[in-house]
Amino acid sequence: MGQAVSAVREVAKQQGDQAERTANDALNSLQDLAKTQVKLFTGEVKNNTDTTKVAIEKIVAQEVIIKCGVETAGDKIANDIMESYHAFADSDTAKGIGSVLSTGLDALFGNSSAQSNEVSKYFVTVGKMGYPYRVDMHLYAYQFTSETLIKVTKNVLAVSIVISSVKLTDLDDRTIGAMVQLCYGEAAAAIQQKILDKLLAIKAQCARGIQKSNNPTVRVEG
Repeated sequence: MGQAVSAVREVAKQQGDQAERTANDALNSLQDLAKTQVKLFTGEVKNNTDTTKVAIEKIVAQEVIIKCGVETAGDKIANDIMESYHAFADSDTAKGIGSVLSTGLDALFGNSSAQSNEVSKYFVTVGKMGYPYRVDMHLYAYQFTSETLIKVTKNVLAVSIVISSVKLTDLDDRTIGAMVQLCYGEAAAAIQQKILDKLLAIKAQCARGIQKSNNPTVRVEG
């Protein structure tokens, strides 16, 4: 998924002092902007007053990746992102996320008139151990127009990812179904159904665990 920022700095360095200064100034500004966006995005994720999304319990992981000279094919970038974060989703869920990201990334890079563009997505996923997560992603793309910068790199993509635990037992089945349709709308219907089946199965399993803990078996020995 493109080059690391450090690699682009090295390319700029080889093209002379002016190219190096211009590239460093632009990349430093974009990195600062990415850090600010991460803080704002994390604050949005923590805000459980948004009733249009599944409420989170705890943020368990977060990271930001900044890459330069990214190929603008949405499916290629989506595959690279999922390869980096394959642990937070099983195979069916990963396919669903990949489909949605591919469409979103095509739109992100598709507007050639915009120098910068951004999109946010969220998913409720099933991890390989069967636990549910909410995965929030914010993608920000910046296309360079300066001839000096284009010689160094054509664009920058910043991907912010926040992974949180969720409680499915607070949701009824219809809400979970609607959530799957909205989060995974670009995925094939068969993939959506598999994701829904897994989420409902996990919800039922969690509900049985809660019921068992609330009604422990009492043994009386005489």
